[in-house]
Amino acid sequence: MAQDTAQKAAVAPATPARGLLPLTLPALVAGFGASLLGLAMSGPATQLRQVLWGNLPDAVGVGRYSAPRILVVITATGVLAGPLVWKAPGVNGRRRTRPK
Repeated sequence: MAQDTAQKAAVAPATPARGLLPLTLPALVAGFGASLLGLAMSGPATQLRQVLWGNLPDAVGVGRYSAPRILVVITATGVLAGPLVWKAPGVNGRRRTRPK
């Protein structure tokens, strides 16, 4: 019987909703900022897509949907994104630790 009481006391109580209430304003501000950033990046992303998939293939004389060109674009994207994932802290779910 004493063990049952000790096991029940060791269980942590659930977080009440009132404890989360102070976090609503920062969450709203962060969400609003993220949506503004998404809207701001939409225009340049559209222009970049038009250049990479429209103007550039026409200027070089390559078909827009040719397999070699698509492989080059995807490989170049990986080469550009690789160092970001490798060096940027907190990217891709990794945590950077301080050097000892």
